[in-house]
Amino acid sequence: MKYQHLNQYVGQDAGYTPAWSRVLERLGDYTALIIQSLQLRPDAVVLLEQTTQYLLVRATAQNRHVVLRIAPEADLTGLVFFGRAMAQHQLPAAQIMQYDLGRVMVPFAYTVESYVCGLPAAQLEASDKLRQAARQAGRALRRMHRVAAPGWGRPKSVGRWPSPDWPTVLAGLHEMLSFPPYDELVFNEDERAAVAELLASLPPLASGPVLTHGAMGPQAVRCTMGEYVQLEALVEPGAVLGGDGLFDLALGLNPAYPQAWCDGLLEGYASQSPLTAAERERLNRFYPLVCYWAACGLYARGEPHEVPQQALRQLLVNHV
Repeated sequence: MKYQHLNQYVGQDAGYTPAWSRVLERLGDYTALIIQSLQLRPDAVVLLEQTTQYLLVRATAQNRHVVLRIAPEADLTGLVFFGRAMAQHQLPAAQIMQYDLGRVMVPFAYTVESYVCGLPAAQLEASDKLRQAARQAGRALRRMHRVAAPGWGRPKSVGRWPSPDWPTVLAGLHEMLSFPPYDELVFNEDERAAVAELLASLPPLASGPVLTHGAMGPQAVRCTMGEYVQLEALVEPGAVLGGDGLFDLALGLNPAYPQAWCDGLLEGYASQSPLTAAERERLNRFYPLVCYWAACGLYARGEPHEVPQQALRQLLVNHV
């Protein structure tokens, strides 16, 4: 099996950092080294996807696929924690088969994962199909939120969770996801102050952190299509893997997502155990933050932001 076709020429004006350039130019060589260490004999190896953080390479051997995730600069500790925690509790996620976070064999962190078939729920055009996928995702999310997490936020190394508490996690997220100075172009001074006050006045959690996804939405759900939609895995966890489960649910109810998704997710989440009054109160307290961050993020990326912007403004009017 040859791997040279994966190597890419990277010119000096391509805009890549030295770490990315090194990996892209020798992607085939590095892939061969890792795959051979697994004692796999693949029939085909292809570059599956390239994101701003990862390179995903799929290797196929005897009708079995595995995915090599290469992170030239990103930290994979959180991804490994999420995958192992999900597997331990029989929750739907890609299986982490091997990983190297210490860059022992190659000059980057990597994981070898089971291949998740299907397509993202975001690509489901029919509302009834999207709602089916969302219901299943909601049930999986509820099960996740019954699993205790060892710390707040996202681990930076094995066993080390640097955020001391939940308010610190939320404050860090607010600083990152408000996308300054774009927040000043989306919301006026009074609106920004109201959100800051809401963030500061959130009541403390009575219990410890639970396992969360941190980036729930149709793009994070992989599913297959037949007569019915079948959830295959929750993928690409976000910045918060240990926190408040109702915050995780609020992220998935982002008003920028289709209504069929939001309705299905909430239905699935409450199907086995309806939300208590206290849980609904916490969900309602987190929802304005999600609207604020969604509007700022969409505006920063040059995408339509009016739906979450208006949703937050209506919430602020009703609150007053």
